[in-house]
Amino acid sequence: MANAKINAYELVTKRIIEKMKEGKIPWRQPWVCKEQAVNGKTAELCAFNRMSRLPYSLLNQFLLKNKGEYATFKQWVEMGGKIKKGSKAECVVFWKWIDIEEKLTDTSNDSEGEVVIKRRIPLLKYYQVFHISCVDNVYPLDFSDDIRDENSIEPIPKAEEAISAYLTREHIPMLYGGNKAAYSPALDCIYIPDKHKFGEHTNELYSTEFHEIAHSTGHKSRLNRFTEPQYFGNKAYSKEELIAEISASAILALLGLETQDTFTNSTAYLQGWIRRLSNDNKMFVMASAQADKAIEFILSANKKEMEE
Repeated sequence: MANAKINAYELVTKRIIEKMKEGKIPWRQPWVCKEQAVNGKTAELCAFNRMSRLPYSLLNQFLLKNKGEYATFKQWVEMGGKIKKGSKAECVVFWKWIDIEEKLTDTSNDSEGEVVIKRRIPLLKYYQVFHISCVDNVYPLDFSDDIRDENSIEPIPKAEEAISAYLTREHIPMLYGGNKAAYSPALDCIYIPDKHKFGEHTNELYSTEFHEIAHSTGHKSRLNRFTEPQYFGNKAYSKEELIAEISASAILALLGLETQDTFTNSTAYLQGWIRRLSNDNKMFVMASAQADKAIEFILSANKKEMEE
């Protein structure tokens, strides 16, 4: 098993490096946040625009009196709607950048003159919207096709067994909910977005889970990687992100769960963090060595499955 692991691991890292040479690859978040799209799971939780199906900003969520569908007078009319008599509009605010010119006195030399300075300033504006309860002849959106059960993702036994074996051995809780994936060293706990937010992309769910699991190997009770202060974007933080994503990508390959989408997205993610390190390829090599240890530590919890 050890030789197979090393060969597969080396193959993955070489392929990642080759893929990076193709140029900049756009990264996409594998799960959908309710701030990005409204579906049957979130329609009753926020106020959103009927036409775009996008939620209003957090500020507007506070300003609007109801949850659910809003639109402007014109938008409702275009949908065949009729605003009920006596209905009151509500306000949605937004920032708009405008260009202005300022004339300033130039005192940089003996002969005073005027200079024109151009700059952009934010201007708070608003427009009026009506809630769907104020509208006749338009029915609420039907999200029945969008609603999916939390457990609708078809589990993949090999991935589930590897994850369960590791989490059980290390006594790490993995909690689902919210819109962020994260590992908390202080609580020694993993957070993953709700499974349904990954849609049909089961393998990308596992890629995300293995990424956070890889972070957990850095805990002081395990491989003890968190010896330097980490904050977003600094060298230690960036290196840790490389370690976690290399680990996740390699584990998917080792378990036979890699897809073209997971591989490309992992490469794009790694590419982004390497750029933060001023394209320091030595850091990638160092992170790869640390990832090798993390992979071995994770998969050793389920040796029997890996040997079969």
